[in-house]
Amino acid sequence: DNDSDRPGEKERFVYIVQDMDAGWRCNYQYRGSGYNPWTAEKVWQPYQEGHAAYFVPPIQNYNDGPAGFLYNPGTALSPAYKNYFFLTGAPRGDQWAFQAEPDGASFAMINSHQIGNGVPLVGINFGSDGAIYGVDWGGGYPLNQMGAVWTIDVPEYRDSTERRETKEILEKGFAKRKQLELVKLLEHEDKRVRLGAQFELVKRDRITPLKNALNGSKDRLTRIHSIWGIGQLARRGNRDAQDTLIGLLEDADEEIQVQAVKTLRDVPSRLVDASRISKLLSSDNTRLQFHTLLTLSKHPDPNAFATITKIAAKNTKPDLYLRHGVISALSSLKRTGTLARHSSEEVRLCAVVALRRNSDPAVASFLKSTPAVAVEAAMAIHDDFSIPEALPALADSLGSTSLDDERFIRRAINANLRLGKPANEVAVAQYASLITAPLALRQEALDTLADWAKPDVLDRVDGRRRDLIPREPAPIAGAIAGQVSEVLESGENALVERVIGVSDKLGIQLEKRGLQALLKNNEMPGSLRVVALSSLKSGDAIEYALNSKEALLRIEAARQLADKDAERTIEYLIERLAKSSSISEKQAAFGTLAKIGGSKVQQIVSVWAKRLSKGDVPAALHLDVVEAAETLKLESAMKGYLAKRVEGNVTSQYLECLEGGDAERGKEIFNTHLSAQCVRCHKAGDGKGSIIGPNLKNAGSKERSHLLESLVDPQAKISKGYGLVTILLKNGETVGGQFRKETDKQIEVRLPDGKTVKVKKADIDQQTPVVSVMPPMVGLLTKHEIRDLMEFLSSLKTGK
Repeated sequence: DNDSDRPGEKERFVYIVQDMDAGWRCNYQYRGSGYNPWTAEKVWQPYQEGHAAYFVPPIQNYNDGPAGFLYNPGTALSPAYKNYFFLTGAPRGDQWAFQAEPDGASFAMINSHQIGNGVPLVGINFGSDGAIYGVDWGGGYPLNQMGAVWTIDVPEYRDSTERRETKEILEKGFAKRKQLELVKLLEHEDKRVRLGAQFELVKRDRITPLKNALNGSKDRLTRIHSIWGIGQLARRGNRDAQDTLIGLLEDADEEIQVQAVKTLRDVPSRLVDASRISKLLSSDNTRLQFHTLLTLSKHPDPNAFATITKIAAKNTKPDLYLRHGVISALSSLKRTGTLARHSSEEVRLCAVVALRRNSDPAVASFLKSTPAVAVEAAMAIHDDFSIPEALPALADSLGSTSLDDERFIRRAINANLRLGKPANEVAVAQYASLITAPLALRQEALDTLADWAKPDVLDRVDGRRRDLIPREPAPIAGAIAGQVSEVLESGENALVERVIGVSDKLGIQLEKRGLQALLKNNEMPGSLRVVALSSLKSGDAIEYALNSKEALLRIEAARQLADKDAERTIEYLIERLAKSSSISEKQAAFGTLAKIGGSKVQQIVSVWAKRLSKGDVPAALHLDVVEAAETLKLESAMKGYLAKRVEGNVTSQYLECLEGGDAERGKEIFNTHLSAQCVRCHKAGDGKGSIIGPNLKNAGSKERSHLLESLVDPQAKISKGYGLVTILLKNGETVGGQFRKETDKQIEVRLPDGKTVKVKKADIDQQTPVVSVMPPMVGLLTKHEIRDLMEFLSSLKTGK
């Protein structure tokens, strides 16, 4: 299964079973820099202590961009690849093979190895001839509807007796075969043949040959296909088929018992004696216990309640699929709320998840349990569709719990926000002022208060759409002013900015002397002093900031002054453009001037635009001058600069983005921008990200012009080994893979098997353009964002 394209995260190999929750939510994909349970709570990782119980973790993390997935049906490829899975990854273009061996109620991956690379196959299947066929993603970005079908095979076995025989059987089909022939084919080595024979016998409504194969064969696979076929007939109401399955629950082969109890899961409950199924719970075979529990979730046996809880109590490691089976069986019995005081934490965890599945408000009684159980209960009440009746209990727990687990507290804070009553806002404000609480969670409490009057449409914890009703800010301000002021007086830098933000949004009047002291405190970070200035908005504060040595204060003061005295602001900005040594201040000056507008501003910007055409403006100011001139309709004044833009040359349209960006903002764009999603394909030297594209840890060693071209026109020059090409030779053969390099006489291509070939240009009939799998950032990022990203990439050098 795929991942959410967040830094450091990987895709997952998952064993899928009925009613499981594998953790994935579409809303996790688009959390940006917001809290994301998928990554923050390590949902995507294999099991570790503290893992939430509501989902079944993956067997292990695996290859980037899973796109095609197969299992060898038996005679495909070669004997060496029997019992193997096959996976293709796109867009990097690699292919893998691995096996899975039983591990308790689940499996473990073994013998993983790469079998090819270079072609991004996005869908694969076995042909009747036993080869793997895959369709490629040959068009790259932007999509051009081009592609090809590729074959993966073991050449020396292509014409083997087994493969030829299977091909003949499959292509002939099964509809015209005699009954005895179909029974014989149930023993075939290839699963496709066995399934074809099974389906045809079921289509003919013939249970006798299936029972004969079941009872007369010693081959386990033959018996299993017979069971599946009998199960198909049982679902149609065939009583003989139903009785046969029940009888198999006592078979000597435990795997046959497993298949029988699995198959009974889909038979209508009125036809099944659940007490005969629950007897299998006494088995020492974990796999059999697990599938029995899942079947009991469909055919409940009230008398099995005690046995089920005993299985859970013994599952202390735990076996996660056995846990899932217990949860499924308990959820069908409706007695789980009685387990809140059970001595076993594992039993209580299972009970919470069972109650979650039933949306049962009795889950609130588990909020005061051990930390692991309390957190699980908070997740059950808060997440997804939630349990509304239990939401008040979760909200109340914010003021009564000593638990500082981030997962619990975030949900308790947000439960208060969702309820939105006066007592709820006071509870959150009190938590924000609690000096013993973790700083990050106090920050979250303040951020939540800032959103109280107009909550975001997306949930603060899991990103699900909630559509909370807006609230009047005045009553909120009156209720929490005391606690908010108390937090301001604490002097915690990390909290001060948020306190002022809350006050601005809700109209809370903070004590001005404290804000003025913050504004004039040269020891405090400039960003906090700007927040104080924004809150004060007084003439004295603006005057102080205009003459400050802190550029951030001067920038904000000029913006505020523009709303009060445009003429004075213009004169002030003219002076700053002449005297300031701060690039960011000069950049902001052009934005403020363009916002003021008018003939005087046009004259000023026109002079700068003409200087730009003459090459007399620092590169870091190019974008700001260009945008100011465009806003004021002064394109003619910078025609010399605009002449550098070449029609059809994308990079030339973005030359003003080469310098002047903010590296910190660029880093945030790289890691969190929802449209660009740079970390989906790249790493930037910190180990986070993906290896689909080149590692950018040394991007700063490249010329800025090269970096800009890579961002806005990635097709222009494709990094070695990351472009795809398909070549048709004059002799009819095709060569396709990663484009390596080209000379006057030949093209070098790395094939899917890792080998490199050199193709003579004289032998080429047709050749597709080399395509990049990277989308252009044009349209995904603004010019300012591209400039910031440029600055971040330019800062990346080995060892930094």
